[in-house]
Amino acid sequence: MSSPRSLLVSSHLWSATLDAFRPYSRRGVEAGCFWYGTRNDDFALASSVAIPQQINRRQNFHIPADSLAEMTQAACASGLVAVAQIHTHPSTDVRHSPWDDAQIVSQNVWSVVLPNYGRQPLNFCDLGVHRFGDGRWARLTADEVNRTLLVQPLVVDTREI
Repeated sequence: MSSPRSLLVSSHLWSATLDAFRPYSRRGVEAGCFWYGTRNDDFALASSVAIPQQINRRQNFHIPADSLAEMTQAACASGLVAVAQIHTHPSTDVRHSPWDDAQIVSQNVWSVVLPNYGRQPLNFCDLGVHRFGDGRWARLTADEVNRTLLVQPLVVDTREI
């Protein structure tokens, strides 16, 4: 199985993710988080953001195995799966490095890289969005990102049951 063809994220979750990176960007260190949700072959729906304990440095970050296991166990208990791994880079270069390839939690998730430690303002077109296929991680083109990574307003059904 590979990552689904599309990734749907609410605008609220996108904002929460950017807010979560703010303390790390102020310190000038890389950081990572995960989106959890549901998935099938066609799409993944990200519904929550999780930030594990991590070691943050200017040029990389590391998530200890125990922290990753604890976070994954909590998400799985809620019936969710990892749909994307998001992390920051210190510059505008949002390509996957060999370190990024080695640190990714699964080849079945999307990998999203934010430039400049995720500092605001952040233009959506500046992201590095990557999918695993043909034995390697590949960065999507801007057109591919526009067709596959969909940030939508949060829709709440207020009807009473």
